Amino acid sequence: LQSLTPIVIKYIHSKECIKTFLTNIKSPKLQPQETAEMIICLLCVLKDSARQTNQLVEDFSQSNGYLAIKDFILKNENNNEIVRNILLMLISLITNGPQEIKPQHSSGLVQLPSFHLPVPSGNGLSVRNTQAFGLVHKIFFESQNSSVCATAIDIVHSVYTCDPANYFILDKEYPLALFIEQLDRKDEVVRAKVIELVEHCVFHLNYIPCKELIGICVQMKTELASGHQDICIAGVQAAFRLLTVDSVIKDAFREVGLLDTLCYIINNLFAQYKQRSLTENEKKLTLLATDLLTVIIKGNLENARMFSDCFGARTLLSVLTVVTGEWRSSSLQLLKQLLLLASTDQYIAGVIQVISQVPPQQQLEFNVDLLKTLLGVLRESHKVRVQFRKTGGYLGLITMLLGLEGAFSKIDGTEGTVPAEALELLDFIHLIFKVLTISMRFEPSNAKYFSVEVSWDSITTVLRLSGAFGENTVVDVTQPEWKSQVSWDSITTVLRLSGAFGENTVVDVTQPEWKSQGSDLKSQLAACHSVFKMDEDIQAGSIPAEMPPSIFFASYIIRLLFNMALDNYEKMSSDVTWTSSDGSLEECIVSWTSSVLGPCHLACLTIQISPIDRSLLISTDEHENPGGDLEKEAKIPSEKAIRVAMADILRPMEWAHICVVLSRSVLKPSQASVYLNGRLVSTQKLQYIVQTAGGAATQLAQTHVVNAMIGTLPSMRRPSRLRFRLASTFLIEEPLSPEAIRSIYDLQPHYVGSLQAIGSERVSLVQEEKIVFALNGMATSEMTLAKIRTVHNKVDAEILAPHKSELCRLHYGNISVFLRVRAEDVAIESQFPFHISELYNQLIVNQKPDEGKPSPLYNVYVRNRLLNMIANSLSHSSPQLNQHMADQIVRVLGFDWIYCLLSPGVHSGTVFLALRILLALLAHPPLLGKFREGTANGGWLTDADSVVRNRAAVVLGFSVSAHGGAVGSKIDINPELQNCAGFAALEHLMAAHADKPHAYLAMLAVLVGQPVKDLRFCDNFNVDQIWTNVFGLALNSSVYEAIRSAEFCYDALIPLLAMVRACIHSGNEVVIFI
Repeated sequence: LQSLTPIVIKYIHSKECIKTFLTNIKSPKLQPQETAEMIICLLCVLKDSARQTNQLVEDFSQSNGYLAIKDFILKNENNNEIVRNILLMLISLITNGPQEIKPQHSSGLVQLPSFHLPVPSGNGLSVRNTQAFGLVHKIFFESQNSSVCATAIDIVHSVYTCDPANYFILDKEYPLALFIEQLDRKDEVVRAKVIELVEHCVFHLNYIPCKELIGICVQMKTELASGHQDICIAGVQAAFRLLTVDSVIKDAFREVGLLDTLCYIINNLFAQYKQRSLTENEKKLTLLATDLLTVIIKGNLENARMFSDCFGARTLLSVLTVVTGEWRSSSLQLLKQLLLLASTDQYIAGVIQVISQVPPQQQLEFNVDLLKTLLGVLRESHKVRVQFRKTGGYLGLITMLLGLEGAFSKIDGTEGTVPAEALELLDFIHLIFKVLTISMRFEPSNAKYFSVEVSWDSITTVLRLSGAFGENTVVDVTQPEWKSQVSWDSITTVLRLSGAFGENTVVDVTQPEWKSQGSDLKSQLAACHSVFKMDEDIQAGSIPAEMPPSIFFASYIIRLLFNMALDNYEKMSSDVTWTSSDGSLEECIVSWTSSVLGPCHLACLTIQISPIDRSLLISTDEHENPGGDLEKEAKIPSEKAIRVAMADILRPMEWAHICVVLSRSVLKPSQASVYLNGRLVSTQKLQYIVQTAGGAATQLAQTHVVNAMIGTLPSMRRPSRLRFRLASTFLIEEPLSPEAIRSIYDLQPHYVGSLQAIGSERVSLVQEEKIVFALNGMATSEMTLAKIRTVHNKVDAEILAPHKSELCRLHYGNISVFLRVRAEDVAIESQFPFHISELYNQLIVNQKPDEGKPSPLYNVYVRNRLLNMIANSLSHSSPQLNQHMADQIVRVLGFDWIYCLLSPGVHSGTVFLALRILLALLAHPPLLGKFREGTANGGWLTDADSVVRNRAAVVLGFSVSAHGGAVGSKIDINPELQNCAGFAALEHLMAAHADKPHAYLAMLAVLVGQPVKDLRFCDNFNVDQIWTNVFGLALNSSVYEAIRSAEFCYDALIPLLAMVRACIHSGNEVVIFI
């Protein structure tokens, strides 16, 4: 190094020594080892000189030195030692140079929060000669020797580890993605080393190499299409390792296309699975891909949405119904995560459909697996429990029980042990009852629905059909001492106590085949009792001596019913207590508690309006009867209870704002101040709420639950003539000032916010963390800050959290303009002219002085004008704008909004315009899919249920309580109809319009998949009209061209044939054409 002075370097350059040296290297007289030593010597000189100047390195490059070394290595690639020594020496040339190279990087799709662009470390560590690194890439690209390629990747890895900045310095000219592009041409060892470089970026550089991950995804798809799986397996295994770094990696996998690639892998291998047996590699890949999908979807709402777009519920359920073993188990775990995260009910609806269609006796194992997955989701998610009810889950379970018809009658249990097939069936029924029970736990609406819609009679009917119960049941008790003992009716009495079943209930289980005298009855009842006490230990049970199998099955099934009635499934300890191991059932049950009662509840603050004189009663006394009548139970007035007279202030049919402020002081007694309509009406001394519920902490015998209850406890409800409405209610952790109370009162009862952004200045009246509990009169679901963060990204969540209830919604016009309200208006509509211009002319002619309300003619005219504006906007907009408008119409309004416009008796012009809009929407394949499945309905009814139930007076920014009478008192909404499939709905609706030619043209356009831009009105209906209006053909055009471009949608045949059927029965002239 010391001998390479500037003078020496100048001499070497002027005499072209480098060029001469390269010429000598190429001499055929030299042995490979000698040539290698010369190359290493030359690289040492170049490395040492590069610290001062690039002169010799440039001479080397201009003399094609890199090419000479590459040719030598490729010629001697079987000599591993020579190749490795030269490439190792090349590292020194790569990291030496007189000038520093700045690292550069693009921001990428997703990055780790801890990433910072590194700074080069300096000469000898940082890359300063990219041409020398290019030699490594060329050797890797051109070499056919696996060992040489592996050594080249080792050199790249060494360069990356020398300095964290080297990856970013090389990324512009020689990115790692170039090496990934060659993966399909390299062996498994080289592939593993390349993938390690990708992992190095994440683990050591805190950088997500998006380009490289995209390249791996492309390689995975390409390899799988060619029938191989090695790169796919290596890529998926690497993805698992990367997930350990940060949850942001899940977002990166979505953005680089890995999630889509995994869906492609499963689709591809599922298609192979249906044709042949999979190889071991293919089986391994299916499990890895399914498990990876489960992990990256878990807790990530955006990934779940993308999976639904790429794969969908229908395809996943198809996989589940066909595959078996470990693949099914992995797919069930994936289904569980999707059920928890899905923003729609497509997955739960698909599950219900599958369990309703697959006969349990044919695929018992599959039904058990599916129910276990569903049970796990129902335990965790309130949303899924509600969706389970709305999508027909209870009817699906009853259908499963119905599928067991005659199953037990075929089982022989004479050997005294429970047959294996009976155990499987009983476990299956046990699982169904568990699902029923868990779905109703903490969900009063589900329990009410089950009680009313399913009923006890339905359960007993389907259970009898299983063969476990006989047709006739008699308990013959002849001895007097047994007359007062248990009968099977006592079991039904116990079941009725839960309130889940009707009042007229009988369970008959004693079979005629097991008749006995009174002397034997005690032992037989004891045998039934022993079966009844098996509970979940059926696997270890045996049939008692001489007990008929049907009695055994019936006794056990009744225990399952008993557990369901008492919500006794999956408890830490059973709610049922047995006093002794013998004796009758009635004697043995001494007590039980239901989860409805729960732990010990204490009331520490009670506020009531007296039913006697309408006084406000406030009590801070602690008692064990929450919701009790303070007039009877509290001593008023006292230091713990006060009365505030309000009879002269509270008036029927008028809103009143009540605010109770409890304040505590060290020197002064605690007091309660009552404000009515923003004005202080009373201040009295009142002991403050106790800090430790139930006494001092050392005296607590059990945990006490802190709850807030508004209204009347279900156990204390009685028929009453009282009718009231409740607006927003708040429990705030600090006393409010009189000014704040007045500001809240000024908001009026229609306010639905959370006191966080009031007035034009958007000020907060109360600190958000001080609001302990809030109840909104129009809320139909719970939404906490944690839930907001799961639905929206971090930035949006911070914006939404203070203003969740104050978001405005855009609304077009009054809904009464679109939907007729009275039956007499429907009859009048059919008499109006078709065209809008004719409607306008008739409106002018028939104009009368102000009648106090719009006429039916006016309503039809305005409705059709607005619909015509929407239809024209869709017909004459650019493709991009048309797509956006169509998506917004479906999202905000839904397809069922259009169904309403197609109702029987609606004005024919309205029907024509509704069909124009529908055709414009169905021209987009994604919307056609949603229409077919019925998953895009109900948007226009958002918050409408709150109005119908008199829980809100403002919808879509408009007041609906300013008119006389109760809001929505004559309206009811059936949310189940929102899941109706599109073509099924058209089947019922279009039959009413079988006399309208344009209705046939619209359905034919959907049938042949022709995107009719503008549906034409025609008076004469013939074949030429179809070719012209549906296919857009002129009279001299080729029919073959039109037919060849058709993409048939066979579902459209359903409404079309319904119209034909209606014509046949009505004798309409259109039948002549059909």
